Amino acid sequence: MNRTTFLNALLGLLCLLPLAAARPEVPPVKDFETQWTRRSYPLLAGFAAQGSLEDALQQDSSLHLLSMMRAGTARAAANDCKDMACMVKPLQWNVADADHAAAALVALLATNPDLQSLVRQLRTQHAYPLFEPFSDADYLRKAWLEAVRGQNYVLSTYLLGTAPRYAKIDSLSIRPADHSSQQKVRRLIKAATRKAGAPFYQLSLSVCTGALEMNGRNEAVRYEPLTAGSNRAPYEALAEVKWTDYPYSAIVVPGLGPETLSTSLDSNGAKRCMLAAASYRKHQAPYIIVSGGHVHPYKTPYAEAVEMKKFMVGKLGIPDAAVIIEPYARHTTTNLRNAARIYYRFNMPADKPLLIVSDALQSLYIGSAMMAKRCKDELGYVPFDALHKAGKEETACVPLRTAMQPDPLDPLDP
Repeated sequence: MNRTTFLNALLGLLCLLPLAAARPEVPPVKDFETQWTRRSYPLLAGFAAQGSLEDALQQDSSLHLLSMMRAGTARAAANDCKDMACMVKPLQWNVADADHAAAALVALLATNPDLQSLVRQLRTQHAYPLFEPFSDADYLRKAWLEAVRGQNYVLSTYLLGTAPRYAKIDSLSIRPADHSSQQKVRRLIKAATRKAGAPFYQLSLSVCTGALEMNGRNEAVRYEPLTAGSNRAPYEALAEVKWTDYPYSAIVVPGLGPETLSTSLDSNGAKRCMLAAASYRKHQAPYIIVSGGHVHPYKTPYAEAVEMKKFMVGKLGIPDAAVIIEPYARHTTTNLRNAARIYYRFNMPADKPLLIVSDALQSLYIGSAMMAKRCKDELGYVPFDALHKAGKEETACVPLRTAMQPDPLDPLDP
């Protein structure tokens, strides 16, 4: 019996066993705005984290005037507008206002030690690796304009109903033309404009996070921090790993979502887990990274990574401390990007590449030139180097720090 026949037979037996007793509910997220801002816009999170810097932003005359004008226009629209587009328009950043704020920030950078310190901190953390070759002023300007682009995208997608790139899984659930939806947004805007002394960026940010919560789209931060929860045991085991015993730092398993809400783990996803388990038992790497978020079908309560870890630990006997969940990726591009982020967050050794294990068809695609092109087209960069086929069902690559760059156009997995 060859390997494929054996795996298919074993998979059939395992799939007869129950994977979960009950369908999990969508978990609430405490302090969603703070957590989502931290992942999406590190610059804005840095503003809020330093009280003295936030005070300086509020006291800057140019930024204060801009904030007051935007709040007044938004408040008037919430009171007078009869449709969603009219209410949302004042919240979206136009080019003139965005550039005005950028110029004010750059001017403040020249004199404010706290803002200078924040830029240094963001550089040290590799919060925006694509901007690191630029001067501090350009770095700050680019980071700010990325936040502008992201906020405009959220407002357009989750309040106005503009179709995202992957509308089947990422689109809004409220109805912009419904009176009840409009009333909720009206209240949301009014509450945001009443925040006394709010900094210039806060109005649009608060409405963005409110819009995501209205649509039930808090996927981006449901499992923070990634070094705790299901990943606590793997993270704590790092110090005991003898890395010289392994050719790879981790085995990456891209998720595959089922097409029905009643199914927690797709059978082909389970097969990918079995292939990875076989590689783990050959001592290819000390860790398996299972990657995949709440993707298919639309607004599924199941995260691919969580269900794959359950299967690997509960059915395949892989140690809990050997399986790391990456529960956010929504596409093959972000399977690779987010695995690279885990690689750096867990401080895995730089001389140990990742081994991506999947079915033969997906492995063929991942190992092709199309993978790098798709990453460049969708992410704006390629998060890996030295990508090459390592076997029929294996691909190897070296993660790059560019993977840490946030994606403002993917608010469900920035």
